[in-house]
Amino acid sequence: MIAHELQLVVFFLVTIVTLILTFEEDGCRLKWNATYHMSGRTALLKLNETWMDTLGYCIVSSSNHQNYIFRLELSNSICYRCVAIFNVHPNILQYKQSGCIKQYESNNNDIDNICRFAFRGDTPMKTLFRSNFFEITVQNMENTGDAKSEQCPFERSFNFTYIIQDGSCTSRVSSATVCSEYGKYRFHYEACPELPNYESHGKLQYKKRTVNQQFSKDELECIAHWNSFGAEFFAVRITNSSITGPNTIFRCLIHQKTAFGGRIGVSADSSCNELTDLIYAGTIIEYTQGS
Repeated sequence: MIAHELQLVVFFLVTIVTLILTFEEDGCRLKWNATYHMSGRTALLKLNETWMDTLGYCIVSSSNHQNYIFRLELSNSICYRCVAIFNVHPNILQYKQSGCIKQYESNNNDIDNICRFAFRGDTPMKTLFRSNFFEITVQNMENTGDAKSEQCPFERSFNFTYIIQDGSCTSRVSSATVCSEYGKYRFHYEACPELPNYESHGKLQYKKRTVNQQFSKDELECIAHWNSFGAEFFAVRITNSSITGPNTIFRCLIHQKTAFGGRIGVSADSSCNELTDLIYAGTIIEYTQGS
């Protein structure tokens, strides 16, 4: 009799554990199965239906599938985090993560409210660039091979002046020309005598590997375009063969159109953290484009 009751208890416990695990697995299904480049990380970041590198397992999501709770087992504790993921483009994911939630209650289904209190006002947005070596499935759309090129916001060659941290270069006109391959431009920065150490800018900057080196005689390929909070953004990949590494070859740009051209803010690196506004960009380009 006792053995029979013990079997029933064991069966009951196994059933409960199975239901809990099933609930956690079914409570969160991410829409992505891909690998991405991430600033400051040498290895590709892996993301699938239930798991994301550095964050652990996704256990539940909000009704609009924007806020998620991730569970990561640490050496001496378990960390629950709120993560907001924004699918701005098939080639680009952006997300922000909270710190470890001290008192997470699994029976609290109001994920949006949990995240509202978990996120701080200065929580940075992280940008992920789709890897060009792996297969990705996004909302039932399958693509293989390289992230596809897109049309840049500007359609023709143009002239421009630029501003960097050292100052403005307006005494000489730089240029960008359209390449034969779709979505690619070649940028050429002229050196300006009004800039400190101007010899290190423009034509010589790449050889000396100094500020703004990513643009000198390098080809930029537009790989994504999206709008956020009324601002126009796009992402580029620097395709010059002598430049390697995800922190070097990817950039985010913010774009503002004007009557005769526009302004472009370029992120200082692939983190894109400063591009909350064009005025904070590492490089600001003012260009004119003829009809």
